[in-house]
Amino acid sequence: MPLVDGFRPELILYQAGVDPFAGDRLGRLALSQDGLDARDGLVARLAAARGIGLASTPGGGYGSDPHPIAERHVRSILTLAAVFEARERTVDIEIRPRATM
Repeated sequence: MPLVDGFRPELILYQAGVDPFAGDRLGRLALSQDGLDARDGLVARLAAARGIGLASTPGGGYGSDPHPIAERHVRSILTLAAVFEARERTVDIEIRPRATM
């Protein structure tokens, strides 16, 4: 990502809107849940790989039943968290001193 690498931010503010979901009455896009997950994962991996902090808010989602919208919000948060949790486990493993025999 040349723009991110050239600018080198300390923090990315990410609004993880779910209105691009297929069937959203205002979003007018057609992402599947897998598509939303892929988008969120991409943003999280981009930040984590570069050591950039990520702050995110859920948003958007327009329909008559708020429960599926809330589920998509939660899924975005969990997708972002999973990338950083995996990264922390990897970093933790890498920096632990090896036991000598």
